[in-house]
Amino acid sequence: MNKMQTRRTLSQLARALRNRDGNIRNTAALEIMDRKLNSAVPYLIDAIAHPRDINNRGTLVYALGDLDCSAYFLFLFALSFDPSFEVASESVKILKNGSFSIRRNDLLLCEQIIGIAKRAGNPPEHMTHVLNELTRILKRLQRNLTRPKSLIGNVRTIPNQKSIRR
Repeated sequence: MNKMQTRRTLSQLARALRNRDGNIRNTAALEIMDRKLNSAVPYLIDAIAHPRDINNRGTLVYALGDLDCSAYFLFLFALSFDPSFEVASESVKILKNGSFSIRRNDLLLCEQIIGIAKRAGNPPEHMTHVLNELTRILKRLQRNLTRPKSLIGNVRTIPNQKSIRR
């Protein structure tokens, strides 16, 4: 597919994701997934976040599965707490299989949220599994965190006055 066709297709699919009919939105989402249109991820995210789709987003989240969602870790993390089993499990699957980098502060926030959720009473049946998976994902990300380079290693030495005079 050439760039013009891709742009036209992306525009049509983005429009379909805004349609009031859930079947049309789901079909568009699956088409995006089949074509691996990473440039459509923001449109899928918008559709998932739209209040109209609050009870009809399992397929939309599923469609993200093979796409590059690396910029949407926190969004997917939040979706993992959705009361819908399908939305929560698909979000966790994307987080588990995706490639993400996360800031240390965001990681700490996620760990705190998991701790609060584990202490809360009467979670939905699927939530125990979700929390365990999220804990494993965060541990993996914590191991992969890059530590800031030491400033000492970046400091240039300045010659002392005696060496300048010579």
